[in-house]
Amino acid sequence: MAGSKWWVQVHSGFTQGKRYRGKPTFGSNRSGNPLTLSVAAVALWGLLALVAVINEIPSWLLLALGGFLFLSSIALPERRRALASLLGAALVLSGLSFWLQSQINKPEWLVQYSATNATALVTAEVLNRPKEISTDFGNNPVFGVAVRLQEINGETVSGRGYLIYPETKLVRGNIIEIEASFEQAGRNARDAFLVKPKSEITILASPSGQLALFNELRANYVSLLAGVTNDSKVLVSGLAIGEISDLSEELEDQMRSVSLTHLVAVSGANCAIVVGMVYLICVRLRLGRTGRTAVSLASLVGYVMLVGPDPSVLRAAVMTASVIVMVSLGRRTLALNALAIAAIILLIADPWLAVEYGFGLSVLATSGILLLAPAMTEKLSSKMPLPLALGLAVTMSAQLLCLPLLLQLQPGLPTYSIIANLLAGPMVAPVTVLGILAVVLTPVAPWLVGPMTWLASLGTYTIEIVAIFFSELPIVYFPWVTGLSATLLSGLLILMVSAWLRSNLPRLRQVSVAGLVVVAVATLSVPAASKMLPGAWPLKDWQVVACDVGQGDALVIRSLGRIAVIDVGKDEELIDICLNELGVGTIDLLVLTHFDFDHVGGLTGALSGRSVSHAIVSGFPDERPATKSSLDQLQGIGAEVIIAEPTISGSLGEFSWRVLAPTKTASEAKDSNDASVTMVFRSSKLDLVLLGDLGADGQERVSSSLRLALGASDRPLVLKVSHHGSNDQSASFHQELDPDIALISVGAENGYGHPGKQALQILGSVGAEVLRTDLLGAIAISTSDGALQWSATGR
Repeated sequence: MAGSKWWVQVHSGFTQGKRYRGKPTFGSNRSGNPLTLSVAAVALWGLLALVAVINEIPSWLLLALGGFLFLSSIALPERRRALASLLGAALVLSGLSFWLQSQINKPEWLVQYSATNATALVTAEVLNRPKEISTDFGNNPVFGVAVRLQEINGETVSGRGYLIYPETKLVRGNIIEIEASFEQAGRNARDAFLVKPKSEITILASPSGQLALFNELRANYVSLLAGVTNDSKVLVSGLAIGEISDLSEELEDQMRSVSLTHLVAVSGANCAIVVGMVYLICVRLRLGRTGRTAVSLASLVGYVMLVGPDPSVLRAAVMTASVIVMVSLGRRTLALNALAIAAIILLIADPWLAVEYGFGLSVLATSGILLLAPAMTEKLSSKMPLPLALGLAVTMSAQLLCLPLLLQLQPGLPTYSIIANLLAGPMVAPVTVLGILAVVLTPVAPWLVGPMTWLASLGTYTIEIVAIFFSELPIVYFPWVTGLSATLLSGLLILMVSAWLRSNLPRLRQVSVAGLVVVAVATLSVPAASKMLPGAWPLKDWQVVACDVGQGDALVIRSLGRIAVIDVGKDEELIDICLNELGVGTIDLLVLTHFDFDHVGGLTGALSGRSVSHAIVSGFPDERPATKSSLDQLQGIGAEVIIAEPTISGSLGEFSWRVLAPTKTASEAKDSNDASVTMVFRSSKLDLVLLGDLGADGQERVSSSLRLALGASDRPLVLKVSHHGSNDQSASFHQELDPDIALISVGAENGYGHPGKQALQILGSVGAEVLRTDLLGAIAISTSDGALQWSATGR
């Protein structure tokens, strides 16, 4: 999306070969049906997504359907023949590609081998740039990277998988050797296995040839960067070559909350700048059309090799290449057709892109700009200056088309995204130009890289200030529906806005306006009003949330973008809804305090569409079905499962945490409740004590270790009350603990008598503010000026 205005200018700034004169005018492609390519691309995308996600659908169905469409196109009317033959050919090619790559990357024997959790000596090639995916218990980074197997225990094999490893410097093209354990790839449709180190990683060979040159250029460029601040320096490399590995977590979260992270995703603007710079040089050198085309394409390939083959990069590069080729052949083409060609080519080459969020967002954003921005600019330009109208149109069009996917990744509509993008957007082009020029100068004049990138960082510092300012305002996310309802409603919204902007039928435009009013009133007004009231849920800076999961436990802890989930209730849908509303896509630490169904039954919902880095479970011998089911699910998604014991501690953002009980075998416990994982989380702002279902005897057993863990703390203390507030509580334990807030996760009219009268009396006697999910719904807690504050969804 970064700098996508360039595509608007290509598509509509020069309409039918004419520049804007006053108000913009927009032409159309009269040669054939201009939507044939687009319809074929959308159909191919949807069918490949189904095959990639649903393992039961065989790839040969793509071949059969494609062959049928291609052959039947002969009998179809002329205007439908092109679509049927194009889609049929694309399905045949993508089906062959899917089958062939599955045989190479994901052979059945390797999938079965990974399910055995075998440990082996592995030789593999690193396929792309490693990315930080989480931190370990010592807050050290943990990386993930795609790898291709070369050998297992000395035997030559082939297969693609994903390596999760600690802080070790790896680059694309490394050949490594490692003793590692295999695990199932879980929900990753592309990979055959997940592999984790059991020994140090040995680098057998470094990249060679062109890949080595590009890796060295990238590393040298990053080492020479300079900037106003460290984050502004990193953003320069992000806009130029997509390198943001050193960007602070805090700024990354702030940019995400106001929808600015797309600025550092290499896209069409980057490719246009690279090709434009090279093209101008070619013109100065008086190269002919063939020479200009060849050199431009070569520079584009080199840039992709430098940046790395991410989905947005590939989409932008192939789209740019198609435009270059069309221009070189003397043919005009709509940018929308170039986008469709790029999508079809990429989906054939890599069918699994159909389920990649990055690919989807990139294509949808560009589609929004090409389809809606011209008409929106025309309407807005009558009310405001053309540059402002164009900026607003580009931002709103891109975000509107991305809405169905964005609402799966965030808890609502980013309130300030449009104005934040308007303010930050003008910085993108000059920063990108300076950043790419600095890349070019790195091998020939490295002494110029620092001054040039420092100058560029003045622009990225502006982006940094914009992100920080708007992310600290209230109501960062405007409330909206979530889940499938969000997808359907946002799709309807796109159709109505499109009809209003592009339709020439007055009646249809009137209907679309009426529909927009209904959508606005029904889905925005009521939630927005409740969000703006005092005590809105969740609080902007929430740190702890007790999800409303009925008669069960589910607690979410957040700090610096890191997430811990303590128990998941018994209802898959309720925990999934809560995590969606909180915007939780990755769980860094999952704790299942014990295997009672009201604590683990909702695990499938909690894992739906989410990754889990580490999981802590009780070591109490438990033969119930929920135990095996939970452990199997955690193993299936590749989570590292750790048995709780008092020696385990770690960090989660600003929180430090420690396990207090049970011991590794839980031999001291009389039942599963008594073996609940008991923990304390501490930060500079609050302390949090989690008891699971620990009864009075267990509470007294951990009181001394809890006292040592808390020390002489003067911070406010939040207690997650044990066992839904049952009467099995130690009065002396609570008197000594003296919590400020006591959270009780309990279902209304639960039939167990929870919370018990005696438990409430104990909490009342110590002066704790009792917050109950059966009365308040989900409860969010944060701190302000050293004091606790809370909000709830209500009932």
